[in-house]
Amino acid sequence: MRRSIKSYMLIDLAMITVIGCILEGAVTYMSGLVFNSVPTVSISLLIVLLALARWNQWGLLTVPFLAAATIIGGRLSPISYFRAAYEWRAYLSIVIGFMFTGLSVIVFKKKGTKMLKENYMIALYVIANYIIYNVAQLLIYNLLCNIFNSPEGWNLVTYTSYANSTDGEQITTNISRFMVNGFGYNLFGLIIGIVGGIVLRAQGAFGNVAEKLLEDKRLAEEIRRNDEEFSIPDIDEVEEEENKSEALTDESNNQKEESSDTIDS
Repeated sequence: MRRSIKSYMLIDLAMITVIGCILEGAVTYMSGLVFNSVPTVSISLLIVLLALARWNQWGLLTVPFLAAATIIGGRLSPISYFRAAYEWRAYLSIVIGFMFTGLSVIVFKKKGTKMLKENYMIALYVIANYIIYNVAQLLIYNLLCNIFNSPEGWNLVTYTSYANSTDGEQITTNISRFMVNGFGYNLFGLIIGIVGGIVLRAQGAFGNVAEKLLEDKRLAEEIRRNDEEFSIPDIDEVEEEENKSEALTDESNNQKEESSDTIDS
């Protein structure tokens, strides 16, 4: 059954989104324990950039789901002040920050995704969007904190620490500092983006799918036309052609001998 490009796009984006959300949620949950940090991008940076390269602006459809996976993974963290950092302001800033990576589509419209065929271009693509995302996410998060910050200190969270005392001590921390330091906390996501991008490029995944399908269709049409024009002659026809060729050769040789005899006489 033939599928339209639109249905193929929806299936492809759905598969990318599901895989990305599972990995993003799991890595975000574990990163608090392993890296002692609060990242807002882990696998999601790679997934969004892959979706943009494959489907242009339609790749941004993955963003709300990947951002939700980040928040869910963070809210499941066993560390209380890490959990508190993943709230609705963080979600909105992640979504809007990723939306700004859609600026890549402008470049793709002019130069096409063939520019991503080299490893260094993949690295530049990921690094440039990493900077764009972090700057946009930071600005939006700070804006939301300034607008929606209660006098009681909405950003302040008090928790019990047992690092310096067996009885535990009460420590108050400002959770907004985790989002503000995104350039550092998101470095693991940057590494995944570069390495994963290079691997996927080698597999041919980083490329406009619509253009690839049209190119494959064109090649298939050329092969079909060549097959129709190409034919294998029957054995009888081959033997007949060989006999004609031999007869012409014999005739040519006889003419040469007659010509030689004439000259000798």
